[in-house]
Amino acid sequence: MNKLILNKKLYVLCSALLLLTVNIYAQPLDWTGLGNYSSGFGTNGSVYALAVYNGNLIAAGSFSSAAGTSASNIASWNGSSWTPLGSGTNDTVYALAVYNGYLYAGGYFTQAGGVSANYIARWNGSVWQPLGPGMNDEVDALTVWNSMLVMGGKFSSFGQNICAYDGSNWHQMGSGTDDDVLALTVYTGNLIAAGRFEHAGGISASKIARWNGSAWSSLSPNTNERINSLGLYNNSILVAGGLFTSIGGVSAKYVAQWNGSGWSPVGNGVDGGVYSIITYRSSLIIGGQFRFAFYNNDTTFVDRIAQWDGFGWSRMITGMNNKVSALIVKDTNLYAGGEFIYAGGKVANTVACWGRQLTSSVSGYVRYNDNYQYVPSGNVRAYRMDLNSRELILEDSGRVINGFYVLPRVRRDSLFIMSFPDDEFPDYVPTYHPSTIDWATAVEVYPVTNLSNVDINVYRNYPPPENHQAPSVGGYVYLNYMPPFLSPDPPLPFKSDAIIYVKTGGQFKQYTVSSQREQYALPNVQPGDYEVFVNRIGYTSGFRNVTVGVLNIDTLNFYLDTTSLIGIQNISSEVPKSFQLKQNYPNPFNPVTKIRFELAKSGFVKLSVYNLLGQEVEVLVNGDLKAGGYEVTFNALKLTSGVYFYKITADGLSQTKKMVLLK
Repeated sequence: MNKLILNKKLYVLCSALLLLTVNIYAQPLDWTGLGNYSSGFGTNGSVYALAVYNGNLIAAGSFSSAAGTSASNIASWNGSSWTPLGSGTNDTVYALAVYNGYLYAGGYFTQAGGVSANYIARWNGSVWQPLGPGMNDEVDALTVWNSMLVMGGKFSSFGQNICAYDGSNWHQMGSGTDDDVLALTVYTGNLIAAGRFEHAGGISASKIARWNGSAWSSLSPNTNERINSLGLYNNSILVAGGLFTSIGGVSAKYVAQWNGSGWSPVGNGVDGGVYSIITYRSSLIIGGQFRFAFYNNDTTFVDRIAQWDGFGWSRMITGMNNKVSALIVKDTNLYAGGEFIYAGGKVANTVACWGRQLTSSVSGYVRYNDNYQYVPSGNVRAYRMDLNSRELILEDSGRVINGFYVLPRVRRDSLFIMSFPDDEFPDYVPTYHPSTIDWATAVEVYPVTNLSNVDINVYRNYPPPENHQAPSVGGYVYLNYMPPFLSPDPPLPFKSDAIIYVKTGGQFKQYTVSSQREQYALPNVQPGDYEVFVNRIGYTSGFRNVTVGVLNIDTLNFYLDTTSLIGIQNISSEVPKSFQLKQNYPNPFNPVTKIRFELAKSGFVKLSVYNLLGQEVEVLVNGDLKAGGYEVTFNALKLTSGVYFYKITADGLSQTKKMVLLK
């Protein structure tokens, strides 16, 4: 025991020195929704604009509530809760700006705070005020330039598609533009306007133009499609995003940069429309409807949001599942708004924060399950699963030293804890906490505080001696999830990480992990009869019996189906006072929702979903659970829209609640 304590102290002492290499996969930044599980996250509609006003984040768009609080198209987030801005507006808000102490909103509405306000209004902190007669059509963009508020859109009052307001009077900006103005920014002291137009001030200015206070000039003789968004990269480079593939006569896929004299692509662009641009932590951030970003020969799956550091594109965890329309920086955090439900694989509902997350440490021991001796080496990893794409996200990893491990910085989330052997000494196979190779029977942890004694008892591996004459076994593990409009090429991160185990005579002989092309290969398989087991978090398992002879087998393929039970998460080990089933969230939902329940006593638990005819359509939980709090994620992908009921039975008691699936 003294030796064990000494080893543990030595590990803790050297962990600081090892941190940079041990935790190379740890995520210092991550996405989180604005709200909580009891009240909900985000809004029930689209967010098109973000602003910071009186220290709070303002989100606006087309919605009727924020985290369950009634809010008509505009709401304020103070860091812990959402509040409405009066009675809001009667239709969509597309643009926000802060000018002279007021919050200005522009859009398609004709009322704000219950009073007439045509397409433009201001909020003074307590009530909405119209700006005289307002505009005669939609306002799509707002910015502050030269001590004036500048508006762009589809209107013809006070200017053709663009005008300025000095706090009391309207000002025309030359003869304006001949079509919609969708984006505004300030660059080198000049106002930059962009949109659908071909002329500004009567001169040719394809989709983008510059106003110096007295005249318009062109920044592009030829742009083949509209520009949706403008921004600055490190305050020195103008960036435009939209639906174009050519700007100023230069090929640029949906995003381009202007250095003061000419246009050039940002990397090799992206594969879809760009709707928002901002600089954050010296990186250019773009949001939109794109899925991939390109640079030289690299193709990166980014999913609607990406960052550019001047040397290449990179992902922001797993991105979003739908369009990102607005970006803003507040304090040290980046906020995104749009039409997405998931951000970084977590429920966010149209608005999310990218920043540092609360973390805890997880520690324990790794032992062999046959004699409980400590394993000499290896590593332990904490995984969570993206609820949208089912990609596995590695939150933290740590070395195993004489059986002991520490994960010092683990996000406070529901996590799978796994131990992997060293590649050079694979004396055991990858094993989930507490002791299983099947994720469905693993026990997830939720480290709201530091957790210790999260032990893993691993299964020994008995690899055969190296034999270059022995055949290989390989093939594909097909995961039946593929986002719309994506082809199998290039490699996709959410198609990987199936673990293939090979066993014979009751002993594990090999294992491997599938690639981002769903391929796997097991070299040096001695002739004989084997059991092959395939397991991947979020999917059903696969099993095959195979006989290996003298020839290679390269067509041993597996097809894993998605499972409606993404996992039961133990979110609290504190024993509740009573048995309780809570309302699912979100509700209505499409197609994923969460169900929480609390158990005052340990015992057998069954949680099922029923249709209106009383027929059981899904069994979510069916087994013994300890007392505590739990959360189940239910995927109703295979069910049709309608009303369903979920019922829990435990300790001789039962409760039932209703939920609505809207597809």
